[in-house]
Amino acid sequence: MGIFMRDGSPMPAPTIEPYLQLFGQVLREAPPYTFGEDPGIYQRLFAIGLSNWEYSREMQFPEDAIFVNRALGGHFGNLARLRAAGPWRELVLRYAEPVVGGLGRPVSATMGARGARGTREVLQRGRPAQGE
Repeated sequence: MGIFMRDGSPMPAPTIEPYLQLFGQVLREAPPYTFGEDPGIYQRLFAIGLSNWEYSREMQFPEDAIFVNRALGGHFGNLARLRAAGPWRELVLRYAEPVVGGLGRPVSATMGARGARGTREVLQRGRPAQGE
């Protein structure tokens, strides 16, 4: 989506990795994630956002970020009410991995090498590599 620091540098890895770990649970291969099974996911997402507060004044958000954030929140809520389960990892790999935010840039150009590697690890294995 193109969220960078104001100086144009990629987001620091400590701001990205907690999201990768959390969404790794949703993108696991087996058993397929069922929305609504884990009511604590919203609290953990909120806590991650608060933990990144120190970086927030230096982040450059695109205008569409608020729309996408609200849309994702709505989708999470709807999927939870439906108790939807499915091949989420396969869907993300199919539609979102080649480029980030439709910018036509590879993941590594938008997130930096570690962020891109972590994203691919989550998409492929459902979790980031341990010990990095």
